[in-house]
Amino acid sequence: CQLRHKEATALYTGDKLHRRGVNSLKASGEEQGSTNPAAQTGVMVALFPPESVAKQIALEGGEPVEELHVTIGYLGDIDDVSQHVSEQELVDRIRLWAPTTDVQEGVYSGKGLFVGEDLPGGSCTILTVDINTLPQFHRHLVDVVNGLGNGTALVRSNHGFTAHTTLAYGDRLADVQIDEPIPVRFEQISVVWGSSRTDITLG
Repeated sequence: CQLRHKEATALYTGDKLHRRGVNSLKASGEEQGSTNPAAQTGVMVALFPPESVAKQIALEGGEPVEELHVTIGYLGDIDDVSQHVSEQELVDRIRLWAPTTDVQEGVYSGKGLFVGEDLPGGSCTILTVDINTLPQFHRHLVDVVNGLGNGTALVRSNHGFTAHTTLAYGDRLADVQIDEPIPVRFEQISVVWGSSRTDITLG
């Protein structure tokens, strides 16, 4: 749903950065990558669910298991972001901040659609994540990242923060089976810079 964020067509705070097989996450060479045409071109800070949870919520033919995430802050395309901050500067700043905050724990508890003419298939299918500390976590993270911009707001703020994970592009609501809340515990925050990902422990 990154295109939706980029074009300011709906309620969303990011989701451009789909990568494959980075760092410790392994993708089988036969697995289909993200259907988002803007893949591997942007910068974000995000929470990735544990593999066991990601496998539980993934849809067949949807976004790859290792790419499912909750975007906390989307900064934009690498070419634009790198004019203000380097990947190492961003990683170092998040490393300083992460020990001062808490592990984020809650549930995946709802499903829905984001719609927009710029989305592949006209929509994307999502799961919402309910964590009562996440709004404050998001605000703090935005402040930390924007502090690197020397007066320039680095995190995109076109819309309000709607915590979710994109499962697939197009309307796949009928395929989403969530009969009860699915517990999830995020122990790391990740800096994604194009195809590079750095995982940093929280707390």
